[in-house]
Amino acid sequence: MGDHSCRCWIPAHQQALLQEKRKAFHSTPTDRLVQVVPESETLLVLAFARGESAGNQTAQLFKLLDLYGAPAEGECTPGDGK
Repeated sequence: MGDHSCRCWIPAHQQALLQEKRKAFHSTPTDRLVQVVPESETLLVLAFARGESAGNQTAQLFKLLDLYGAPAEGECTPGDGK
């Protein structure tokens, strides 16, 4: 049997997966998250590019959203320069 824990990153394959993930954002629970907190899409794409599970990251972000709520329109968010 092969070693299933070994990860091999092929840039073209990784880019294709990222594009598919971006398309899938509108047909998954992640869509709700991105609609409420648009910055979450960038975070999820970067996490996926680093080999993180998009599903686990999404679940953690939903917990934070449930705990703290969505930012109010015009409210400062980290990194927005305000």
